Amino acid sequence: MPRGPRGSTPLPRPDLSPEDQRKAERILRSTFAFWRATDPWPIYDQPHKQMFGIFDSSGPDMSKQRRSPLSSMFLAPRFSNKTYGVAKSIARRVLKDPDISIGIVRSTRDESRKLLRLAKNILRSPRVTHFFGDPYFGAELWNEDAIVIPWRTVSRADPTVFTMGTSGTSTGNHPDYIYGDDLVTEVNCDSIKEQETLWNYIESFEPQMPSWGATLLTGTRWSEIDCYGRVEALNEAARRAGVAEEDLPWKTHIFEAKWQVADGSWEYYFPAYLDEERLEAMRLKVDVRRFNAWMYNRMVDPAEKPFKPQHIHKFSGKYEFSYPYKRTLTLLDPQYAGEKVRLYVALIVDPALTDETGSCGYGLTVTGFARDRRQFTLESRERVLLPSRALEIIKQMLLTYRPNRVVIESAGGDAWLIVEIGKFIQKEALDCVVQPFSALQHEKSGHRAKHQRIRRMETYVSNDQCFFRMADDPGQVDHYGGYCYDLLQQIDKWPSLIRNDAIDSWAMGHYVLPFVPADEGDYQEDLPTANPPEWDMSWTDSDGNVHGLSADKVSRLAMGPPPGADAARWLETLEFGSDPGIYRPGSATRSYLQRRKRAG
Repeated sequence: MPRGPRGSTPLPRPDLSPEDQRKAERILRSTFAFWRATDPWPIYDQPHKQMFGIFDSSGPDMSKQRRSPLSSMFLAPRFSNKTYGVAKSIARRVLKDPDISIGIVRSTRDESRKLLRLAKNILRSPRVTHFFGDPYFGAELWNEDAIVIPWRTVSRADPTVFTMGTSGTSTGNHPDYIYGDDLVTEVNCDSIKEQETLWNYIESFEPQMPSWGATLLTGTRWSEIDCYGRVEALNEAARRAGVAEEDLPWKTHIFEAKWQVADGSWEYYFPAYLDEERLEAMRLKVDVRRFNAWMYNRMVDPAEKPFKPQHIHKFSGKYEFSYPYKRTLTLLDPQYAGEKVRLYVALIVDPALTDETGSCGYGLTVTGFARDRRQFTLESRERVLLPSRALEIIKQMLLTYRPNRVVIESAGGDAWLIVEIGKFIQKEALDCVVQPFSALQHEKSGHRAKHQRIRRMETYVSNDQCFFRMADDPGQVDHYGGYCYDLLQQIDKWPSLIRNDAIDSWAMGHYVLPFVPADEGDYQEDLPTANPPEWDMSWTDSDGNVHGLSADKVSRLAMGPPPGADAARWLETLEFGSDPGIYRPGSATRSYLQRRKRAG
């Protein structure tokens, strides 16, 4: 949009006929009348007449008769045109009181600029300029952060409308009216630090307000700690202290998409749009948190939490890998009576970019599947790490659990990590299948998005099929963070999460189920008693399991581990070069290796 000459003579106000003059006065009588007369967009008595009536009554008293500032909060369902109504209200007040000063504040400065841009477009729309003239020409200030209407009758340091950012300071501003629109978002609602900063910023409004001034917050309730909850808490504390409703610190107007009346029927806030059919369709499309926030201005009801606490089964158990095939979990808690479970094991790697320079977020989950489809989460963690550090952790998990399958989620931005994991698997000759997975392509193909993937796990959890490992031994549970600590935290809070890498990697285990053998015999291959040709040395432990070393590893470790040694730990010493002297081979193994050497 071309800029008008700064400080030039404003265009004269339109010379209206008496009839148009009366019409112009009627247009400015209320925001509802202003919208209806100047905009072809549809407008409805319910909810817009009530909504804009609240906007009008929550503003400053430009006659300057009021003796204390007014603070109001308006929360209503999404899709009811709150933000557009705010822009209409700003434009109407500017035309009605050119000497006013209005501050716009949203979650970021860029968002504040968007709202100002919308208000400027309304002020310059053909229908508005026909009655009131074009405020752009002759304006001494008209940019993305502030405008000054050329029809002011007094000199003021503050612009007619200007943007404010929550990351900055409000010191030095003296507006008559502050609009705080959508200060709480899905991005910042769970951050205690950001919400505390935001609340301190809101509290700074009143001291800088003139006695006739006003503040209006509009938006959507997202979390228990957001600033809208602080407003309600202030009012509740005042009520307990005996303050009358009309004298509460904040005037609050909170609406839901529908509510039940005394006769049992339902009334709808926006019946022309948010009817039962559309509400139900939306409930099925979006995750439970968004639906409750958007439509009902509330957090998720505990009764609606997908993962109920009574269905979260924790266990302590020891995982054992017997080279090369057997993967066994021993459940040590008394309620499981020492049950031994043969597992089909999968490692899921879910990398995700973060805002931290040089680092990425990683969801790393190891799940063992029993043939009866029980899922034992052996370890699940979320970390923000350098890729090289993450690779070391993944290598360690590969050597510890020796998974049958590795699922790697990638959008193409972490090709280096995938190549390195593949090299390591090949180098160590790990007996596992690598399964790639692209969440972006999966969703583009019409399959489940992340929140749907996670929500689908509700069926398995509620059917008592999911178990979460806490420690190797029951005695350690109270003193140990737990193998699944990160995951269990996210399961408890979901969908109220900022980061959800651990729970998403856990949910991706669903894609492993089709490959889990259903027959007990498929979990184990017959182990040969003869020495395989690729093994230069081999031995049989006390359980009858055959172990072996290839020639290149024999050169690095001349003596094999004793009977019954932990094969995974032994292989770690080969990889990281630990001192093999900590092992004391038994006489049978020593004699066997000496015989092999003489025979060679």
